[in-house]
Amino acid sequence: MALDGAGRVVDEEVYYSVGGGFVVDADHAESGATGVTEVRVELPFDSGEELLKICDLEGLSIAEVMGRNERAWRPDGRTRDGLLAVWEAMRSCVARGIRSDGVLHYFMVFQPGAGDDDVVDFLLTAAAVGSLLKRNASISGAEVGCQGEVGSACAMAAAGLTQVLGGTPGQVENAAEIGLEHNLGLTCDPVTGLVQVPCIERNAMAAVKAINAAQLALGGDGRHHITLDQAIRTMRDTGRDMLSKYKETSEGGLAVAFIEC
Repeated sequence: MALDGAGRVVDEEVYYSVGGGFVVDADHAESGATGVTEVRVELPFDSGEELLKICDLEGLSIAEVMGRNERAWRPDGRTRDGLLAVWEAMRSCVARGIRSDGVLHYFMVFQPGAGDDDVVDFLLTAAAVGSLLKRNASISGAEVGCQGEVGSACAMAAAGLTQVLGGTPGQVENAAEIGLEHNLGLTCDPVTGLVQVPCIERNAMAAVKAINAAQLALGGDGRHHITLDQAIRTMRDTGRDMLSKYKETSEGGLAVAFIEC
């Protein structure tokens, strides 16, 4: 709603949050449109299995596959600059004590010789895993519970860290699966309606899980019994079975166990 200097309404519009950070206007919501424009990419994939096949056939890392696909939107230089700008914003938040991508920060601080190339590869790899989670399940706590937010972030961070530590595509996929698997069933449980509780603590714990997942994956050869695709489908099905009171409503869990008055 837009108001003039006298407080009169000069324009108004209705928008809806459709989950995963996407917002559409009323017309799009009524038509069922998602507000996302489909773009043809060079190396399309809809599953972790397809992504690994592409990496094998093309001799590319997961980060390189994503980099090639990003060319459908912009030149490589602009993608790189955009990713580094995101990272710089994260580092400024670290300095102000607000929040950060703790796993990437951990790598940049403790890995000798870490630089901008690592930041780009980390974020591209994380984006590949994030796209699979978004496409085949959800990254919305309101839809599938906190497993779809903290769990997805853990999987993405584990994959990114494994990539920059020299992991193979198989090891990267394994790390993402481990990170997601150990967050399955996590409810969204905002105490007193505040997403800070327990989200900040959960993200901190998930960062530790992501680092452990990367170490476990790098200790193997990438072969494992449960695939990332299976873990993603399980998260989707678990979210469907989860009672709505455990999905960002503050109607169940710790939200009702802790009463202020």
